[in-house]
Amino acid sequence: MRRVVCVLGVSLVLLVWSAAPPASAANPEVNRATDSWSDVDPDFCGTGVSVSFEGSARFTEFLSPNQVDFMATFTGHEVMTNVATGDSVVSHWAGRSTDVIVSGVEEGVHTHAFTTTGLPESYRLPGGGKITLDAGYIQFLDTFDGDKFLSGEVSVQHGPHPAADSDFELFCEVIPPALGIE
Repeated sequence: MRRVVCVLGVSLVLLVWSAAPPASAANPEVNRATDSWSDVDPDFCGTGVSVSFEGSARFTEFLSPNQVDFMATFTGHEVMTNVATGDSVVSHWAGRSTDVIVSGVEEGVHTHAFTTTGLPESYRLPGGGKITLDAGYIQFLDTFDGDKFLSGEVSVQHGPHPAADSDFELFCEVIPPALGIE
């Protein structure tokens, strides 16, 4: 469930950023942002176990990029820790995302092509043992009616994308055991 929230969160951030008015036709405007967080999920993946999250991310957004409606680069990491046992999992991501409205207009029914290249997600044990890795190229076609999400699908992917292949169920299948949650 947390993975679905993460994917939807990134998609919504891209959608909100892409709704910003375009800069002039000269050099694109560049905005940089950083974020950090610390939180506890008292019912991680429906297990009833508390897991803490600490992380940070950096984003660079390009307004009015060539041939796309929005483009951003991103990098970040997060450490998830089982509050009871201290077992941890490290997550890392880095890459570039673009957004192009491929049909319709934003006020009505329209479809966005959200494309990510790079490392959408990587999960490993603190000592370096890989749990799962998504890397390469992946594109989602998401349809909205105004701001209301209607549907989404993976339209193209190259590289290993086990999270997308599992319909984003993989996270709650592999991360709890890695955190010592049975």
